[in-house]
Amino acid sequence: MDLSKIIHIQGTQGLHRIISQTEKVVIAESLLDKKRVPITNGYGLIMLEGLTIFSHDNQDGIHLTEVLKAIHEKVATEPLPDKKANDFVVKDYFRACVPSYDEAKVYPSIIRKLFSWYLLLKDTGFNFEETEEEMALKEGEASDSPQ
Repeated sequence: MDLSKIIHIQGTQGLHRIISQTEKVVIAESLLDKKRVPITNGYGLIMLEGLTIFSHDNQDGIHLTEVLKAIHEKVATEPLPDKKANDFVVKDYFRACVPSYDEAKVYPSIIRKLFSWYLLLKDTGFNFEETEEEMALKEGEASDSPQ
């Protein structure tokens, strides 16, 4: 799963894909309507690749790629809760996907945003499976770590 070119622009709806970039301007295309927009230093960009979710188990958090994979696996057996579902339903569903997330720091509004991002990525044909390169990289990291 490659999120390296996927961004969220603060204050806007949805997600964008980076088309090109220079020192001063990034050209991004909306995943919703395919409109392109120039982004300068005045905008707040969030790179999805670097996002993590607070976790009880891991001080560094859980990477968004792992969270999206967990949601994808859960959706195969049970659909996402409705947008207007109460907070308890949303938290229970997310806990089933990511049991170790920190409920005190990850608010239902953030979970709903993650669900909407998942649906948007799914609707645009995003591949939630690991590529062969990613699996090889993980295997290489595992063999390099001391036992």
